[in-house]
Amino acid sequence: MALIRLVSAADSQGGVLRAGRARLPDDAFVVRCGLPPFRGRPLFTACDDHPDGVYGFSVQCAAALSVEQLVSACRNNTVGATTVARIRDMGFDVVPTSGQWWHATVVVPKGWSQAESERLSLLFEPISNPAARR
Repeated sequence: MALIRLVSAADSQGGVLRAGRARLPDDAFVVRCGLPPFRGRPLFTACDDHPDGVYGFSVQCAAALSVEQLVSACRNNTVGATTVARIRDMGFDVVPTSGQWWHATVVVPKGWSQAESERLSLLFEPISNPAARR
C-alpha cells in the first residue's frame, strides 16, 4: 500500500475536534469495513453527526497499528484500507472518536457532494480480511 503525504485538518463545517484528542499521524492506516467502493452503503449516505461533535463516517484508525490489527475489528471478508495522509490530501480529516475498537471518523462537510464521496471511496484499496469476525 502506498503512503502519500498529508495536508489539512478538519473543516469547520464538519465539526471541530474536541480538546484533548491527539492528532493522528499522516502515516496511520485507515480501515473501512466493507468492500470498496462501498456501494452497499455509500460513504455519502453513511455520514452522521457523531456524539463527539464531528460529522462524517466511521472507520478504524489508530497511530502505530498495522492494517492487520485494524481489520480485526471488521466482520467483513473484504475491507478498504488507505492512510490518513491520502484522506487529508483530498481536504478531509480523520479524527479519533468514541466507539468500539479503534473507532475514528472521517470528517467531511455536511454539504459535501456525492461526487466527492465517490472520489474519496476510491482511495480505499480492497484487501482481504484474514481476521474476519463472525
